[in-house]
Amino acid sequence: MTAYDYDSIVNKIDVISQDARIVGRIQEVRYDPHDYTITGLAVRCEKEISSIIDAGNSKSRILIKPDNGFELYDVLLLSDTLENAKAYIQPDIDTMSAVRGFIGKDVITSEHLKLGVIDAVYLDLDGWFIDSFLIKVDKDAHTPLGLKKLLKAKRIRGVKADHISVMSENILLGITMEDVRGIMLPDED
Repeated sequence: MTAYDYDSIVNKIDVISQDARIVGRIQEVRYDPHDYTITGLAVRCEKEISSIIDAGNSKSRILIKPDNGFELYDVLLLSDTLENAKAYIQPDIDTMSAVRGFIGKDVITSEHLKLGVIDAVYLDLDGWFIDSFLIKVDKDAHTPLGLKKLLKAKRIRGVKADHISVMSENILLGITMEDVRGIMLPDED
């Protein structure tokens, strides 16, 4: 499994069909809030592609479903020609949950202690799900986690989407601070 940082994909990766046509650039990653699986990639269409795939006006956003054997390199290579890819391309709907919504949310443990704030989201593009988070640790969480307080905020990895109990304005984990201490990995940065 390779985990990709959300920020390394969005607005940086072009989508190309097997017949070497640039479909567009990934603008967002959509997910199902019940199981954190990725439901599609929102792509801003190139002007001439919109009419070919009936995506509406120029520069429309489309949603490409993830279950079609994509290959991710410096670009996302579709497994089909543009004509055949029309079968799994649909209009993007802004009401679908966006991975961007995780970034900046407070993370609270099951005993209602603030762990920190989500700084980055990691995606598994082999299994198509949200894998884990990079969390900027709150100053009051350093001691319970056994971290030294430094001038620069500490960041940790290891909290998975599976650990989320409730997501609203904040993210409530189904694990305690002690559980986090047992699974956390310090960020190398």
